[in-house]
Amino acid sequence: MKKILCLLFFVFAYASEYKLDKLETKVDFNTNYINVSQIFGGFDDFDLMMFYDEESKNILIFNASVNAKSITTNSKEANKYIKNNNIFHKDNITFVMSSYEQISKDLGVMHGKLSINDKSKDISINVTNKGLVVLDEKVRVGFLLEFSINRFDFDICKDVDKLIDKMIYISVYLEADKLPKTNEI
Repeated sequence: MKKILCLLFFVFAYASEYKLDKLETKVDFNTNYINVSQIFGGFDDFDLMMFYDEESKNILIFNASVNAKSITTNSKEANKYIKNNNIFHKDNITFVMSSYEQISKDLGVMHGKLSINDKSKDISINVTNKGLVVLDEKVRVGFLLEFSINRFDFDICKDVDKLIDKMIYISVYLEADKLPKTNEI
């Protein structure tokens, strides 16, 4: 209990909460289709709770959710398949960070649990810190997050074994604005 209280004190004392700018953030994916083509897509509905320490450039809390039903692709056939086959058994895809490992000033690795379709798996996400800017008295940070998943680990399109590659590559282009600090804990 003492450890948790110390961690919470550190987070609230040194880190700031950031609110996701949904207009400037993109959650994209791609995968191979029939070995010669690519399917590109994304999600339109997502949210994030993030605490970030500007001085150390460490992400201290990162909890994300994506509405699985907001998926779109560049393929009419894939969109039709997604609508006709419930490839996501649950509406929400979630990621909860357990730790952040800073590699260099601008690079890090986020470790945590990804949950899709009632399946959860520990994953690592490569993080590029794109920087911090002050615009009209707003503090904004930007990150690029990149990782891949094996779709069979999460029961995604498991009935189309030969058509779609097993690996799905995900990129998140994230921008968030610093929220004003409150004195409440």
